[in-house]
Amino acid sequence: MKDELHILLVEDSAADARLIERAISREFPDVLVQRIMNAEDFVAALGSRSWDIVLADHKLPPFSSSAAIEQLERSGLDVPLIVVSGAIGEEEAVDLLKAGAHDFVRKDNLGRLGPVLRRELADAENRRRRREAEAALAEKERMLSTLMDNLPGMVFRAGLGSDLPMEFVSKGCRELTGYEPQQLVGRDATSYRGIVVHADHRDFVRRGIEQAVRWNEPYQLTYRITQPSGENRWVWEKGRQVWSAHGEATAIEGFVADVTERKAAEERVAELQSRLMGASRLMLMGELATGIAHEIKQPLSAIRIYAEGLAGQIRAGAVGGPDLAPILDRIVDQNQKAQAVIDRILAFVRRSAPRMAEIDVNQAVRDAAKLFEVEAGKADVQMNLGLAPDVPAVVGDAVQIQQVIINLLRNGLDAVTEARVPRGELRVETAKAEDGGVDVTVRDNGPGIPEAVSARAFIPFFTTKPDGFGLGLTICLKVVEDHGGRLSIEAPAGGGTVVRFRLPARP
Repeated sequence: MKDELHILLVEDSAADARLIERAISREFPDVLVQRIMNAEDFVAALGSRSWDIVLADHKLPPFSSSAAIEQLERSGLDVPLIVVSGAIGEEEAVDLLKAGAHDFVRKDNLGRLGPVLRRELADAENRRRRREAEAALAEKERMLSTLMDNLPGMVFRAGLGSDLPMEFVSKGCRELTGYEPQQLVGRDATSYRGIVVHADHRDFVRRGIEQAVRWNEPYQLTYRITQPSGENRWVWEKGRQVWSAHGEATAIEGFVADVTERKAAEERVAELQSRLMGASRLMLMGELATGIAHEIKQPLSAIRIYAEGLAGQIRAGAVGGPDLAPILDRIVDQNQKAQAVIDRILAFVRRSAPRMAEIDVNQAVRDAAKLFEVEAGKADVQMNLGLAPDVPAVVGDAVQIQQVIINLLRNGLDAVTEARVPRGELRVETAKAEDGGVDVTVRDNGPGIPEAVSARAFIPFFTTKPDGFGLGLTICLKVVEDHGGRLSIEAPAGGGTVVRFRLPARP
């Protein structure tokens, strides 16, 4: 209840006015009553302040309760009007109620006035709150509509029918799909899932949504749509099921956005990354060239020596047919060794699309170590392998995995040699991971990576080397993540740096 009650009283009898005010004060101790007696004063009073109740005598010489009702309705104010009259017939009372009066009280029964006032005040307060709630709801709906219309995409609500028919789409559908909202909504509307979604992606979209509905999970899908002009665009959709108050699935609501430019950018980035990996392999091969040349030179020198010796013996008639076999076997053996080194080099530097196949991680580590061991030996750094015999096969690109290992070995070698660590050591280990995959760990016994450096180690082009490019760890991270794995770097308390990456188990 309000602190002070404001009542406008239409009454020409001062004595009756005093009786009415006395009846009111018994129920409402803090009340302000203003008495008026004609239409002009009534209109002026309505505009002078806010009123809680209007009490009007039925008939005054210059004014009446019927006229007061009409004037109150014209004002647009929601103020209850109660007729207080000394003599009023039942038919007249009914007519007044129909005209807009909220109740009537006879002057010889003013004891009823207090409860009537309380009821009408409560009803008026309820109406006020309802109006405020409706206004707030309308404002929220307006804001929501504005937001949806200005979003760079399409908000939608779809039914759970076989074709997930659209029940609502925002105006953004026009720019996104090329269709007007009314073309996508309704019984005879164009089917978004059956026509707008590109034919190659309809089954993919349908299966994705059906699974999300089945498990009551939100979903995200990226697919193509076809506009009426025939232009194809890539879109990203996010949505989920909505439920009624009774726990029944009623619809799907979500948002669809145009990601054509992002998709094109991702393809450009993928192409650049592919080129970057090829350049990185060539850079590594340049760094390893001296050691590899030495590794190839040894079997070639042996082949030359065996061939020259064999030629000399043949010219001297010192050997016959059976005596040639052991020497020829040595020549073939050395040729195979040289060919194996060349094959590893070609496989490593050849730029091609990833070849995902079942690979032996231990063998990939051995091959990478073989390419790197000469360079480590030249720096007088010992390289050790700790390969667990029970690691499972994984699916991946063996050459890319070798590149990761060589990049990590190169970083470790630089850390050890730059710090001039006596008896420097590099170690590569494999182990079966807890989730069934394979953990590969590369360790060095250098000074360890500073925290400030490890926090930025995977940022492209960040490097601590004067002549470095800052691409090695970035490429390692990209390759491992493309294989569905993860890579981490840490500096143990005992010194050195440990880089570990995990490759997931074969599906």
